[in-house]
Amino acid sequence: MTYVPFDDRRLLFPPGPAAVLISAAYAIYLMLFPHWMAPLVLAGMIAGYVTYDLIHFYLHYGCPKEGSYLYSMKRYHNQHHFAHHESGYNGYKDLTILHMNVSDDHGYRYPCVSGFGISSQFWDHIFGTEIILKKLSRCLKWY
Repeated sequence: MTYVPFDDRRLLFPPGPAAVLISAAYAIYLMLFPHWMAPLVLAGMIAGYVTYDLIHFYLHYGCPKEGSYLYSMKRYHNQHHFAHHESGYNGYKDLTILHMNVSDDHGYRYPCVSGFGISSQFWDHIFGTEIILKKLSRCLKWY
C-alpha cells in the first residue's frame, strides 16, 4: 500500500527485493515448465510487471489527454489515493490491506481500500472494490 502517493522513490518496486522474487519465480518455473520454456515464462512475467509499473508511474506523474483511457484511469487511481480525504479519514493506519468492503456505521465505503486496479478495473469489479467516480462539470488538467 502506498502511504505517500507522490514519493517517487517508493513508487516502483525496489530492485533488490525484485531480484529475490524473480529468482524464486524462476526456480518455481524450472520445476513447473520444460527447461526451454521457463526463461520465456519468466520473461513474460517480467515484461508484464514492468508494463504495470510504467503505467502506475504514469498515472502518478503523467498528463493524459482528456477523454483517453489513461485519463479515466488516472482519475480512478487518484480516487484510490485521495477520496478518503473528503470523508475526514486521515490515513491508512487503522486499515489492513486485506479489507475490501470497509464501511462505517452509516454504510460509507472508504475509497482508500478500493480501486486497486491500475491498468484495468476488471478485478475491482470482480472483488467489489470499484470506485464510482463523480461526474465532473469540466475535465481535470494535470501539469
